[in-house]
Amino acid sequence: MILDANYDQLARLGLTLDELGQNVRMAIAGMDVGDINLNNREVDYFMRLEESDRDSLDSLRRLQIPDNQGNLINLSKVTDFKLQKGSPQVKRYDGKRARTITANLNDDIITSIQANSLLLAEFEKIKGNYKTVTVVFGGEAEKTNESFQSLLNALVLSLVGIFALMVLVFRSYTSPFIIMTTVPLGLTGVAIAFFLHRMDLSFMALIGVIGLGGVIVNSGIILISFIEQMKEDAKLGLREILIKASCMRLRAVLATSVTNIVGLIPTAYGIGGVDYFIIPMAMALAWGLTTGTLFTLIWVPPAFGILEDLKQKFSKGKILANS
Repeated sequence: MILDANYDQLARLGLTLDELGQNVRMAIAGMDVGDINLNNREVDYFMRLEESDRDSLDSLRRLQIPDNQGNLINLSKVTDFKLQKGSPQVKRYDGKRARTITANLNDDIITSIQANSLLLAEFEKIKGNYKTVTVVFGGEAEKTNESFQSLLNALVLSLVGIFALMVLVFRSYTSPFIIMTTVPLGLTGVAIAFFLHRMDLSFMALIGVIGLGGVIVNSGIILISFIEQMKEDAKLGLREILIKASCMRLRAVLATSVTNIVGLIPTAYGIGGVDYFIIPMAMALAWGLTTGTLFTLIWVPPAFGILEDLKQKFSKGKILANS
């Protein structure tokens, strides 16, 4: 649609082309005309025509524009409307022809992930009829995927770094392997806690999970290092070593973990002050440490015994084979 302005008529009425364009833009595209205070928050005051009027050519013709004296003048009196074909445009994405669909979501009703899932489910029903068409989600979904991918990479790098460091300290692969198995035990607690509290596993919660990987191994390190120390003394059998080590280091394991958990609980539950941005991270750390510590005490000694039995079994097999 071409709006051909009548300059003589504009001059007689005291209007400028800039005023004409601003009013048309405000009516169709909308414009921020100020802000208001709503529930102690500044909210932009946005003005434009209703959707039914924006889609109607007649309503645009009747659009009234104020002149310098405050008189309202119909747009049709100062412009001529011409309908003609627009210039063709072919938009491409990754070298392929593309159509872009945008939408603003109400976060109180639906999230971008849920909306994209609904769209993808509908596309799956009809994609057989359009074999050359693919759907790519951008915007918030694309940023979310990039953020989650970067967090996944950070988690993998942190776990590899922790494992490599423990290999250097213990000069063994089996003991660090047992300690690293305590990380999934803590993740189990995170999943259960977020399910019971009906919380989403947000970006900040995943940051807490990454930090959890470096904290939860402390309990396993305390147990394994003491078991290795008693094993070197060779005064007791393996079964007695595991039982005695678990009993003697119980207080140290609990003290190390409980102090961290107690420090995180006020932040996780907003005791003394609420920060909704940090709560998911504190919740992941607190509950991951709680379950991880309990499961570590139950899992690590039997796992160490199992690996020692396997090592002895394979060593005996090699001796028999050599003989």
